[in-house]
Amino acid sequence: MDRHRDLATYTWDTVKHDILRWKESEPLPPPGGRWILFLGTGGNPVNLISQQSQTGGFLLKTDSLFMHVDPGPGALVHACRLGIDLGALDAVYVSHAHTDHSGDAGPVIEAMCRLMSKRKGAVIAPSSVFEEGIISRYHQGKIPSWGYSGGPERIIVSGGKAEMLGNAEIRFIRAYHGDDNFGFVVQDGELSIGYTSDTSYLLAYISSRGAVEVTPWDSMEDFRGVLRFREELKQAFSGIDVLVANVSYFGMFANRCLTAIGLAHMLKGSGIGRCIITHLDACCLRPRDIRAEMAAYVEDVSGVPTSFAEDNLLLDLGAMN
Repeated sequence: MDRHRDLATYTWDTVKHDILRWKESEPLPPPGGRWILFLGTGGNPVNLISQQSQTGGFLLKTDSLFMHVDPGPGALVHACRLGIDLGALDAVYVSHAHTDHSGDAGPVIEAMCRLMSKRKGAVIAPSSVFEEGIISRYHQGKIPSWGYSGGPERIIVSGGKAEMLGNAEIRFIRAYHGDDNFGFVVQDGELSIGYTSDTSYLLAYISSRGAVEVTPWDSMEDFRGVLRFREELKQAFSGIDVLVANVSYFGMFANRCLTAIGLAHMLKGSGIGRCIITHLDACCLRPRDIRAEMAAYVEDVSGVPTSFAEDNLLLDLGAMN
């Protein structure tokens, strides 16, 4: 009986300690300053199932906003491993329903809402992500249950008017990748950060044979110049301080993805201060790592300083405004 009582007491005391720690204690604040932490830099199906690059999305920290953007598989694991308490989040942003952008949305929301015990933060996503259960009704805070009555304070359907998140304004930018999909521009004081999400940009280009409409399997080896492109995207991101660009390939799948060729055209003459490439397909790393060459190409053509993100890279935004 003594052993039974000891084990039962130990279990109860430990459970109470753990629950109270998450429900009643304040979350650890994120590191100070303004930064982007890349919890994943890979995208697309091959990388998703092989995890050659992580798929955790990124954390954006400005003066008044701490937001997790596109928490794909592994997002929570990588944040915990790096000592980041996602209970401090102000918002979770899902650009679209694809698994590499939404797979860990539920666990990250549970962390933000402190074991789903608190009404806290905002969840932002297209209407289809909510309606189709990509983010469940439970994680929308619509099905409270015993002991888990929390959830987000705000559900924001992306694509509408600009919204305020604390002192930061978020403006939604439509992306073109199938289904509802939105990137954004966050303006916090004098600092502006843009995110393209996955999107097509080039529509037609000039080759030695004349005009060519973009097609999925065309590697654009005979590219001579841009003929048609999505002018609204170039305009939407013009003039911002930093653009995080999802660039999956150098030239392929331009009908669905922002390629390096397309990004170079988007940046040229845009007034964007700096660009960082992420969401690369596995083919950009193995058997040959061409990320640096892709970034150099974009910078050479556009004149905009361009680099590529690596997993767990912390990008300091402190000097950018």
